Amino acid sequence: MKLIDKKEIELSLKKLVSAIKLTTERVQTIAVQAIAYSITKGDVDVANKLFEAVSTNKALRKDSLVKYLEVMGHLAFDTKDKKFKWLHNAKINCDRVITPEHEATIMAMRWDDAKKPPEITSEWDMEAQFRQFIGRMQKVTLDPHAKIANSDVLQVLSREFNRLSAEKTLKSMVVDEKVIEQGKKVEKAIKARNKAAKVEAALPVIEPGLAVVNG
Repeated sequence: MKLIDKKEIELSLKKLVSAIKLTTERVQTIAVQAIAYSITKGDVDVANKLFEAVSTNKALRKDSLVKYLEVMGHLAFDTKDKKFKWLHNAKINCDRVITPEHEATIMAMRWDDAKKPPEITSEWDMEAQFRQFIGRMQKVTLDPHAKIANSDVLQVLSREFNRLSAEKTLKSMVVDEKVIEQGKKVEKAIKARNKAAKVEAALPVIEPGLAVVNG
């Protein structure tokens, strides 16, 4: 691999930062228009075309864009069809007209700040991750409109997960008992040592000179 000169790399990085900022601002501009169209005209076409454009770039956060549009406009994202649909948002208090207050809110909020990005981590707790996964799948099964196939898989996985969790709990309880037992032994030894010290302190002190006279 040929190394690129660092000055050339720095120049490329500056261009990259400028391109990212420009793209982000363009998305912001169109996102505001998508919100405006949904409120004033009941039109979701702009929102859907923007989502399609953003989806072509994996570096752009679709989840944050979706939340921004849903919170600020009359828009709801259909996760099945991967499209926005019109849905009246009573929270924004706008009907065919954007109020000055809501316009200020729209402009103040950034599309890429609407949802907190996932934290970068190099360590994964599989138990915590699997617990979240089971929770999500159980919610799906409770949805009366959801079509569920192979639900027995979830049942088997849930039972096995509960079994492993119970085993871990029992092991931790055994460890705790050992710690408690060791603590009792230490406490008993300390009491015995203190008792011996008290007995020794209570014994009469015999002076050597007196012992000779009395003898």
